[in-house]
Amino acid sequence: MLDPFSPGRVFCVGAAGSGVRAMAELLHGFGWQVSGTDRGKPDVLGRMRAKGLAVAHDPDGNMWDERPDLLLFSPAVPPTDPARQRAEIEGVPQATHIDLLAELTKLRETIAVAGTHGKSGTAALLVHLLRCSGRRVAGFVGAEPVDPTYSFADPDPELLVVEACEWNRHFLRLEPRHAVITGVEFDHPDSYRDEAELIGAFRRFVERVPIEGTVVSEEKWRRWASEGRNAVVRFHERTPERSGPRPDGVYDVGLGGGVTFETREWVGNEQRSAMPSEALSRHNVAFAVVAAAEMGVDLDDACIWTNWPHTPVPMLRRRFEIVGEWRGRTVVDDYAHHPSALRDLYWKNMFFHWDGFGTGLVFQPHQCARTEALFDRFAAALQQWENAAVLPVFPARETATAEQCTALSRRLAEASGATFLPDLDALPRWADDSTRPGDALVLAGAGDIDRARDLLFPGARPSPGTRPYSAA
Repeated sequence: MLDPFSPGRVFCVGAAGSGVRAMAELLHGFGWQVSGTDRGKPDVLGRMRAKGLAVAHDPDGNMWDERPDLLLFSPAVPPTDPARQRAEIEGVPQATHIDLLAELTKLRETIAVAGTHGKSGTAALLVHLLRCSGRRVAGFVGAEPVDPTYSFADPDPELLVVEACEWNRHFLRLEPRHAVITGVEFDHPDSYRDEAELIGAFRRFVERVPIEGTVVSEEKWRRWASEGRNAVVRFHERTPERSGPRPDGVYDVGLGGGVTFETREWVGNEQRSAMPSEALSRHNVAFAVVAAAEMGVDLDDACIWTNWPHTPVPMLRRRFEIVGEWRGRTVVDDYAHHPSALRDLYWKNMFFHWDGFGTGLVFQPHQCARTEALFDRFAAALQQWENAAVLPVFPARETATAEQCTALSRRLAEASGATFLPDLDALPRWADDSTRPGDALVLAGAGDIDRARDLLFPGARPSPGTRPYSAA
C-alpha cells in the first residue's frame, strides 16, 4: 500500500461519491495531484474543482492521459470497470477509500466516530472543536460542508477524525486510538442478518481501541470497552443539577434546553442569517464535545455545560440543510433514511415553528432490503408527518427492478397514509397542492432525491442524477 502522506498522482473513479470525494480531498490536502471522473453529480464535481481537484463530469468514463501512481475507487466499482482494467494492465496500484483510510489510521493518532446515525455531524463538529483548541486536525467526513470554502483537509495533521462506517464491516479494518459510538440500531440488512450480529460487529470495533485509548459512548455500551479510559455520556430529559464530567468518567448532559450553538446558514454561495443550534442534533453535539474534552479541550473555554458559546460551526449539506424558498415554502433537505432519523427530523423540524406551522415531507426510501426489514417502523415514522409523500425506493447496491421498487413504496405509502409519487416529476404539483405558503417542504432520503432541487429551483443546480458509481 502506498503511503498516503507521500504525494503522487491519483486518479479517482466515481470521484463524486461520498467516500471517494472525502478521501480525494484529504489526499489533495496532503499534496497529491488529484484527477478523476464521475458519471453523475456535476455539482459535487464543480465544488471539488473549486478546491483545486482536476475532476470532471464524464458519462463516457474517459481515463487518464498521464499514468497515475494510484487508482482510487469506490467499493461499488466492479473489477470489470474500464479504468480498473486499464490500471491492471498498466500496473497501477488500486485502492478503495476504505483501504487508504485503514492505512491512515496506522500512521496518525485517530478518533473514529461510529454509530447507526450521526457520524458525519459528530465528526465534523469534533474536527471544528479540536481546531479551535489549536490542534492540527484532518477529518474524513462523508458529508460535504455547506460552506464551499471549508475543508476538512490538513497538509500535516497530528490527529485524524474519521467517520467509521459499519456497512460491510468496513470499520473493522480501522486501527483507531480512540472511538466514539453515537448509538446502535439495526440497519444494513444487506450486511447483517439481525440486530445481534450488528451489535457484535460494533463490539469488535470497540475492542480494537487499545487500552491507552478512550471510548466515548452511552452507558449501555460501556461494557464493551477495555480497562482503559471509558467516557460515558448520560442523557437527561432536563438539564441535570450537576453538569459536566464526574471523576468516574460520566458526563451528564441535559436534552431539555440551554443549548445555544451558533451556526451559519448558506444558500448557494451566499451567507445568510445565523441558524439556531437545533439544526444540529443535541446528541451529536454532546458526543463531539465530550470527545473533545477527552482530547484535552478546556471545558471552561468551550463553556459546554451551562452557557454554550456562539461559535461558527460548519454546517453539512443534506443535514437539515435549508435550501431556499419555493413559492413561499421553506425547503429543507436531509439525508434521513432510517425510521429513527425520520422521527428525529420530524421533531427537529417542529422546533423551528415555521410561519405556517405546516410541513410536507417527501421521502425516498433507500434500498429495498432496508425498507422491507424496517417496514413497520418506517410506516410509523411517516404517520407523524402532517403531509407525506413516498417516492419509489432507490435500490443502491441492489438488483431490484423498477417495478419492485415502485410496488414496495406504494405499499409503504398505503400503510402510512402517505401519498405515493411515481417519480420526482410529480413532486412540485404534490407540494403545491399539499402545502401552503409559510409551510416547510422537507426532502429526505439517501438516494437521488437531492435532484428535487433541480425541479424546485431550475437552473440553479443542474444535475443529471445519481449514477451507480456515485450511489451512497
